[in-house]
Amino acid sequence: MYIDSVSNSTAMKKTINLTTLVLISALIYSQNPVLHWRFANPVQLCVDTNNFFQFDVEVSCDYWGTYHHGLNEYIRYDTITFGSYVVSSGAIIYEPLELLEGNLGGWPLYNILLFVDNKPDIFALISEAGFSVANPMFMNEVPMLPNFGGVCRFTIKIKNANFTAGIGFVPEMGGVGLMDGNQYYLDATHPAATKYGNPPGYEGVYENDLLNWPIQSPHASFLTIQVRLEGAFDTTLHKMRTKLFSNGDIPLSQPYGPSLPYYNNPQPSWYYLGAEAVSTIPANIVDWVVMEIRDAPDATSATSATSLGRQACFLRDDGMVVGGSGDGIITFYKQIYYGMFVVMWHRNHLQVMNAEPIPPLYTDCKEYYYDFSTGSGQAFGGILAQHEAEPGVWAMIAADGNADGQVGNPDKIEVWAVDAAQSGYLGGDFNLDGQCNSQDKVDFLQVNSGSGSQVPQ
Repeated sequence: MYIDSVSNSTAMKKTINLTTLVLISALIYSQNPVLHWRFANPVQLCVDTNNFFQFDVEVSCDYWGTYHHGLNEYIRYDTITFGSYVVSSGAIIYEPLELLEGNLGGWPLYNILLFVDNKPDIFALISEAGFSVANPMFMNEVPMLPNFGGVCRFTIKIKNANFTAGIGFVPEMGGVGLMDGNQYYLDATHPAATKYGNPPGYEGVYENDLLNWPIQSPHASFLTIQVRLEGAFDTTLHKMRTKLFSNGDIPLSQPYGPSLPYYNNPQPSWYYLGAEAVSTIPANIVDWVVMEIRDAPDATSATSATSLGRQACFLRDDGMVVGGSGDGIITFYKQIYYGMFVVMWHRNHLQVMNAEPIPPLYTDCKEYYYDFSTGSGQAFGGILAQHEAEPGVWAMIAADGNADGQVGNPDKIEVWAVDAAQSGYLGGDFNLDGQCNSQDKVDFLQVNSGSGSQVPQ
């Protein structure tokens, strides 16, 4: 499941990653290779109480045959966004360089020798490996163009970065090549290893375009959401049952894109064709759910037209909406401009949406927390949107088996009657115990008949 999720806010990546590369080769060329450097994989992160901007530095090469002993990198930045002298001011924090791909057993090979302000708008990073990486058997080759890859990574943190802010390489300054320190190439003319820039013109090609990367939106919203399902709630255990999990009935791929019609409904309200899948179902899972985020100033305006996307997630027995690994943070790579609204969908319960915009936990941090179950007013529509499963615990209304946003005769005739007396992963199993029987009809279908979704269309 792609849910670039992390287990908790403190476990998120806390810094900006710059990935740099090492080159080696078993081949010898008569032409000097040229390194091609570029920024890649930008992501806006929420860390502690601020937004941060993460990106990698990747390298490719015209020809194999390069190795180096250290890295000299100079990065120019926009002082209006970041301020000046970001190293001495503490706006940047770094960690030792480390090989990420093709490394020698997984240990770090690079130490930072110098990390200083070079100018008010440039910082310098000078690093050195524990030994020269030159043996072709090490398999640390940089890919040839047009492919790029990353081997070395060091971690830095720049507060309040964004895509309109300038961040770029400084390949040369004052006629001196900066990015090519201690990097060497081997060829038939220079078997003893010749440093880049000797002769001049082979320092590299640098791509500093931060605005046109062919990737997803960089902006991220981190959601911690709790919700309960009325049908699955066990008042003895004071949590939801996980019978589908213990029975092995929960599918490994998200179930919200079934063949249509679905129980004679040509378009179920939660229909979603995402590719989320896992190799194993995490522990204590009740079922799959779908989370949608909408961006609107108020609940009435938060219609489907304001949707920023959906993700299939898991619902844990304690009410936490979790990712594929079972953690409780869900990441959407979207920016909220007006107000955060979350719609929760389940395959046989009525959908719910928060009644008021969810405020971020911190002023400058797009991290959100919301618990639908703590009161009748948590969901838009109040007592019409959720039922009290036990005193003080509110839950999504059960028995919308055909996902048309209503509980009524179609759910009895087209769903429950079709699935009755069967076991497994069934739309008519309203209490999610793996069986479709009279309990599902009497306890939920009959009681909730006439209920309808309160979520704006």
